[in-house]
Amino acid sequence: MTVEDNALITTQSTADHLFISYATEDGELAEWLTLRLTTEGYKVWCDRVKLLGGESYPRDIDKAIKTQTFRMLALISKDSLAKENPLKERTLGHSITRQRKIDFVIPLLVDTIRSDELDGMNSDLTYIPFRDSWAQGLLQLIKKLRSINAPKPLPNGAKLVSDWVAQQSSLPETQERLWSNLFEIKSLPSSLYKMTVPDDFKLPTKSWIHHRQSSGVFWGFELPDSNVNFIQVDWDDNRRNIHGIAPVDVAAMLVKEHVRKLCLQKGARETLDRSLYLYQEATTDGWLRFLDYRGKQSRLLACVVSQVN
Repeated sequence: MTVEDNALITTQSTADHLFISYATEDGELAEWLTLRLTTEGYKVWCDRVKLLGGESYPRDIDKAIKTQTFRMLALISKDSLAKENPLKERTLGHSITRQRKIDFVIPLLVDTIRSDELDGMNSDLTYIPFRDSWAQGLLQLIKKLRSINAPKPLPNGAKLVSDWVAQQSSLPETQERLWSNLFEIKSLPSSLYKMTVPDDFKLPTKSWIHHRQSSGVFWGFELPDSNVNFIQVDWDDNRRNIHGIAPVDVAAMLVKEHVRKLCLQKGARETLDRSLYLYQEATTDGWLRFLDYRGKQSRLLACVVSQVN
C-alpha cells in the first residue's frame, strides 16, 4: 500500500461533514437544508449557518473540502451554473470524484434546467430533484446519505437547531438603532423654480428651503420673498446637460430637506452627522405608530434618551 493510499484512507475515515455548495440566490434552500440535516444528526457546512456543529466555518474552503468533507451537496440552478464560486467548488468536487472513485458530489436540482444548459461535468449526473418539493427532495437525499453510510456525529442535532432558532428569534438585550428611508410622498408641485440671483443676494429667512447650485443659482419649490429672476422647470426631468444638474435630483434633495424640517418641528432631534431620531418625550405614549409597507398598522418604541444637564 502506497503513502498516497494511506493518506486517502485516513482522509475518508476522518471526513464527517456535508459541504453545501450554492449560489447566493439559492440561500434560503441552503439554510433550510442545513437545519433539517443537522436535526438528523449530520454535520453540515453552510456559510449562512456557521456554528451549528460547534465550530466556525472553515477559512480554507479547498482544504476543508479535501480533508474533512464526506460529500458535497451541490445545489444546481441557473444561478449556480453561472457563478464563479459554486463552479470552483464543484470542479474541485468532481476532481475528488475521479481521484477517489466515489460519487463525491451529490447534485440537487433546484430549478428547471435544460440538458443543453449543463456543462460537461454536470450533464451525466443523477440529480435529486428539489424544484417541485423540498420535502420530497430531502427524503430522497437522506435515503442517499443512508445508503452510503454518511457519518452522523451529532446525536444532539435537534437541540442544536432548536437553540439556534431560539437565538435568532429572541430579542437582543442591547439597544439597537433602526433606520428608515421610506416615506410616502402623496403629492409634489409639478415644477421647480430655478432662480438667478445677484452676487449680493442674501437668504431672506432660515425657513426658506432651497438648493444652492452655485453662488448665483438657487432652486426651490417656492420663491423667496425677495425679487429674483426665475424660470419654471419640470422636476421629473432627469437631463443634466441643460441645467448642469438633473432637476429630479434637485427635487429629491428638496424633499429630503422638507422632511428634515418637518421632523424637527415634530420634536425630532439631530445628531452631529445630521441623523434624525424621535425620542419618547416627543410622542404621546412613547410609541411611534405608522403604516408598514403592507398597509397595516405597526409601531416602534421611540428612542430612550438620557437627559444630560
